[in-house]
Amino acid sequence: MPLLLSYLQNEGGSMPRCPECGGKMIYNRSAKTYICTSCGLVLTREQLDEMRESLLREYEEESRSKAKEYLEWWLGREEHGA
Repeated sequence: MPLLLSYLQNEGGSMPRCPECGGKMIYNRSAKTYICTSCGLVLTREQLDEMRESLLREYEEESRSKAKEYLEWWLGREEHGA
């Protein structure tokens, strides 16, 4: 999950990060696309934004699921006198 966190934390940064590998993305003005300097992924700004939103939703859902699982564990622990 560290790659996802570094990608999402850079949201307000000056240079976007690649959603696949976390590498720096540079803007190609002539093609109006972003190109990852590490893996070569090519995305438009719209695609980059869509991927960021999708990853953020996925991360939030996973966080909620883990929180719910922990709460159920904690409540079950109290019922068993631990």
